[in-house]
Amino acid sequence: VVSGVALSVHFGSWIWSLDHTSLAHSLLFVTSHPLLIVVVMLLAGTRVSRLEIIGVLVGFGGAGIMLLDVDSDSAVTIVGDLAAFLGAAMMVIYMYTGNHLRQSVPLFLYAFPVTLVSSVPLLIAA
Repeated sequence: VVSGVALSVHFGSWIWSLDHTSLAHSLLFVTSHPLLIVVVMLLAGTRVSRLEIIGVLVGFGGAGIMLLDVDSDSAVTIVGDLAAFLGAAMMVIYMYTGNHLRQSVPLFLYAFPVTLVSSVPLLIAA
């Protein structure tokens, strides 16, 4: 259920962000989940290479530069950027729970319930 809810929030927040920020900002922030994965690895005490840390610093630096584009007169809003970033955070939860579940559950028994749980709230919201 957690995996399906995370996937639903990922898609819902990302699609919502498209109405509240530019496409470039939305795509940058929703696809920043690799940066978040490395941060979670650091917090969990997992060994992370120096190049991964440099990559995260460069990635967050680039995101910071993109935030300089936020202006009250433009189509880019901080709320839209945060919604897209929420989508990235939810993708991390989806990936971690999926990785854990897939160790003991066959793909066909995992994919259908996750997709169903994910799609129902999105269908209602549409």
